[in-house]
Amino acid sequence: MPSENQVTASEDVSAPPARPARLRVLSWLVIGALVSGFSAVSIQSLRSFDEATDEKLQALELAATGTAGPQDVEELRSHHLVGLAVKTHLDGGRPDQALAMLAALPTTERDTHRATEAAALLESGDWRESLQRWNPSSDQLGAFERRLLDAQEEVAAGTVSRLFDRHGVLVASLTTDGHTTVNPELSPGLIPREALELIPPSGGARLTLDLDLSRKLVRTMGRNPGAVVVLDVATGAVLAAVGREYRSKSITHSMLSQQREPASIAKLITSTAALRNGVDIDERITRMRCGGAITLSGEPLYCTSIKGRLRGGLDYAMATSCNVAFARLGHELTHKQMFEEYYRYGFGRGEGGASQLGYIPSERLNDREVGDLSIGLNYVEITPLHAAVFARTLTDGWLRPPRLLLASDGLLGSSPRLELDSSEAIARDPLARVFDSHRGHVIEEAWLDEIHGSMAAVAGPGGTASRFAPRGYPIAMKTGTGQTTGVGFHVNYIGFAPRDNPQVAFALRLDRGRTSRRIRREASYVAGQILRILRRSYPAGGSPAQGSRGTQHLEIAAAAAAD
Repeated sequence: MPSENQVTASEDVSAPPARPARLRVLSWLVIGALVSGFSAVSIQSLRSFDEATDEKLQALELAATGTAGPQDVEELRSHHLVGLAVKTHLDGGRPDQALAMLAALPTTERDTHRATEAAALLESGDWRESLQRWNPSSDQLGAFERRLLDAQEEVAAGTVSRLFDRHGVLVASLTTDGHTTVNPELSPGLIPREALELIPPSGGARLTLDLDLSRKLVRTMGRNPGAVVVLDVATGAVLAAVGREYRSKSITHSMLSQQREPASIAKLITSTAALRNGVDIDERITRMRCGGAITLSGEPLYCTSIKGRLRGGLDYAMATSCNVAFARLGHELTHKQMFEEYYRYGFGRGEGGASQLGYIPSERLNDREVGDLSIGLNYVEITPLHAAVFARTLTDGWLRPPRLLLASDGLLGSSPRLELDSSEAIARDPLARVFDSHRGHVIEEAWLDEIHGSMAAVAGPGGTASRFAPRGYPIAMKTGTGQTTGVGFHVNYIGFAPRDNPQVAFALRLDRGRTSRRIRREASYVAGQILRILRRSYPAGGSPAQGSRGTQHLEIAAAAAAD
């Protein structure tokens, strides 16, 4: 069966003779340009073809920009570009214009575009006519035809809207009776339940999630309960948010709202609190001595080892995660100063609950309790999503909302486009709503080198994350290990990569460890695997290895509108 872009010889004897080889090159260049999102650049490059006339270029530009209408059909037919123009309208969310162009064709030529016409009919809401127009009998279908057939079957069975990942892979469907069905072909733990809130009442929508990346990450977790969240640093898009709940095999999960102690990743918050209040933390730590414990309010607070004189300053204290050093820093600040610093990073005041944000207590703390707060224990909790947002904030000092909604789409999942009202798109996003009131400048630019250097030391020789990163892939990290009564030990590992040109920020949580040593050993292996996956997708010194297939410009525009 001919594809939607296949050209059939016209019966119009007045049409000029075709130049198949040259026109095929021109057509495929434009198609490639549309897919990659750089049509304007490619159209410009076509002008180097000496045989390409101005008329051909005008027709190509009409097709590439999606502005061609029924009145341009004859011009496009003369250059065999009707199929490209119709598909451009369809992919641009203009099914009515695609149908109008097809209606202007002779019947014999229109029949060569049955699949595309059926797709346009489906997207315009006439699914019955779509089935009548195209009902394939052959099993040898291309990707577009298979996608169309699946959508037709779902809509005929009562589906009114569909949800896709960033590449157009089906995530879930909504039926006329309000029932949501998650794609049964997805493996457990791939989809956060918050994502299902984004199924529109009709049509389609795309998530920021990359299911291919998500599958790789969830496999690294093995049977460990926990979560991995990866954010795009530039846009805040949630590229992956996978989770394994305890004794659950569900495709969806709620790990984004699981509250646990941040543990030692909070030492970065204590550092910026000290810097904000005029403390030269590097000089101050250099004069400290770690004897393995510090006494506050008559109670000891222990370190993981006796480190002696902390001559390495902040880098050494952060790399070895010295509890004494950061408890002393916290003790030099007031109770109010520590609380205010946590508020800046989006922590709420109260008892936590199911929010994606972490929280701190509302009551006043004594010196010993402030010491615990300074190292992220007992009086503070955080979610995996908030930990990833925190990691992103550390890249440039700005706290911004994460995003799950990438774009609106059609039922086919092949025409992503921005919402007409970007503020409405942000309002629809369950994650952006939660974090939106907490946006702002948190870390002064003058402090970033010092903070980044201490995080690099964590991943360097002797650091708690040494040997995590693959060779040639510099990272910035912080590790933390905590414990929940009745549940067991857990870890929070956060970071960003590549270190000098951050593209992704990430958070790893593993939960329910029997011992601290065992959960750290397991987390070290998982973190190493995660970083290897990220290195392949987001290499150091270059652009992402696997692109967003033409949707990156949507993310950047949406992020700019949100800011």
